[in-house]
Amino acid sequence: MLPLVLLFLCMVNKAGAQEYYLPKTGYQPQQQQATSRVSFSISAGAGVPLGDFGSENVKGSFWDFNSPDSTRLQGFAMSGFHFDIALWYKINDFLGAEIYYGGNVNSVDINGFSNTMGYISTTTQTSYYTPEYLIGLYYYFVEGSRFTCKLNGMIGLVTNTYPDFSLKINDTTTYTRTMNSGGSGFAYSFGTQLEYAVTPRTSLYMNVTYTGANIYYPGWEEDLTAVGKYYIYNARVHHPNDITFMNTGILKISAGIIFSL
Repeated sequence: MLPLVLLFLCMVNKAGAQEYYLPKTGYQPQQQQATSRVSFSISAGAGVPLGDFGSENVKGSFWDFNSPDSTRLQGFAMSGFHFDIALWYKINDFLGAEIYYGGNVNSVDINGFSNTMGYISTTTQTSYYTPEYLIGLYYYFVEGSRFTCKLNGMIGLVTNTYPDFSLKINDTTTYTRTMNSGGSGFAYSFGTQLEYAVTPRTSLYMNVTYTGANIYYPGWEEDLTAVGKYYIYNARVHHPNDITFMNTGILKISAGIIFSL
C-alpha cells in the first residue's frame, strides 16, 4: 500500500512541476506577499503647544481689556503628553492610506496667566485634552531590508475645551470669563516616520508630526462678583453670538510599535 501512495505523490509533484514550467504567453507564477497590506500602530511621546495655543502674549487678544472686541484666544498651554493609534493600508509599492486618532494632554499655566494679567487667577480646568480625528495618505520608501521611511499628510477634526479663568481684582471682587461649550475646527497634519523592522510583522518607529487648526468656541459669558460685609453682588453678561477662536499648533515627537495584520 505504501509504495502505491508514494508513487501517486510523485506523479502529482511531477505533473505540478511540468505545469509550472510549461511555456505560456503572459504567464507569471504567483508570488506570496511577504507582509500584509494592513498594519496597526501605537505610539506615545511629547506634545509641544505652538501658535496661540502655547502663547502668553495677550496684546490685542480676547484677554486684552484695552481691545475687548477681539475674538482671538491664548491657550497658556504647557508641553505635555501625546499618544496616537493608527490603521495603515498599503495601496501600492509607494503609496498608502491612514486613519489616525491622537490625544494630547497639556497643562494650563495658571501662574503664567496670573503674571500676564497682573491679577491672582484661578481656573477650574487644570489641563487641555485635545483629540485629533484624521485621515490621509502617506508616501513610503524602503531603505535596505529593515528600514522604511514614511511621509504623511492628513486632514480632519480637532476639538478641546477652553478653561474658565477667574481674576481676583481685589479682596472682594472677582471677574470670570466662561466659554459656553467646547470648541472644534478643521485640522491639517503632516509629518515623517522612520521604521525599523524587528520581525517580518513587527517594527519599531520614531515619529515627528505637526498638527494645525483654528479651534472655534461658540459664545461666552462674563461674571462680576463682589462680596461685602452685608451684601453679595453678582452680574452676568451673555455673549451667545460672539464666536472666539484659538490658533492651535501641536508638535508631536513620539516612538511606538507597528504590527502587520
